[in-house]
Amino acid sequence: LCACRSEKDTEKQKVEYVKKELPRESEGIQAFAVSPEGELFSARQDGTLVQIAADGAVKNTFSEVEMPDALCTMGDKLYIYQAMQGKLLCLNPATGKSTVVLDGLELGSAANMTAAGGKLYLLAAGDANVMYHHAIYEIDTNKKRMTELPFQDVSAIYGALDGTLYFCRNDASGHAIYAYEKKKAVQVCDLTESLGEDVLTAFVLEQDKLVYATLLKQEMTMVLLQDGLQDTVREKVIISVGKNMQCIAGNVVYYSY
Repeated sequence: LCACRSEKDTEKQKVEYVKKELPRESEGIQAFAVSPEGELFSARQDGTLVQIAADGAVKNTFSEVEMPDALCTMGDKLYIYQAMQGKLLCLNPATGKSTVVLDGLELGSAANMTAAGGKLYLLAAGDANVMYHHAIYEIDTNKKRMTELPFQDVSAIYGALDGTLYFCRNDASGHAIYAYEKKKAVQVCDLTESLGEDVLTAFVLEQDKLVYATLLKQEMTMVLLQDGLQDTVREKVIISVGKNMQCIAGNVVYYSY
């Protein structure tokens, strides 16, 4: 699990991208989420859910949560999707107690879960045999209701800090990132020429800055949407399709194999 941020060298007038390895407790993970305060929740493949404080110290370990597929923070709660159990749980990290939000869910394994505008959005495969084309499910945690959005062929989603939900579609017409506004999809940028036959696996979009990872080239690219300038941030980055990527205090946090 890594964080990558830009640091400007005022003497050389250039921007360098610095990679920082996060604590060892974040290794071998199934899913992760970062709170607005910078606390990391890491679901490891051995079944352990770890809460790591912003200073890197292990704050809590939760052993009652089995096989989380996706994690997401919203407010002071951590939401956990379990595909095998067909459940969405709400965990209060302060008490360690969890409650069931939804049960009996019949979805495929989840790639990611994010929060935007006070709701959760789950990116999951409706068909377990479809690798790159997921559907988006909107979850109202207050009403305990889930609704499938009318967008198919989605490879990645991102909940921005301003409450906007963004998603990337990959279909016969090409590749594009959309904003979900007033129950409609509004195209933000077209990546067809940049991606070609490649697939966008994860991204963050804050203000006019887009950072995304690709499947075939295995690169991370940063694009300034306003002027179209782009730069390769990192090479040899392998992120599974649809997995989580977050932006916290200028840092892009991601899990790479």
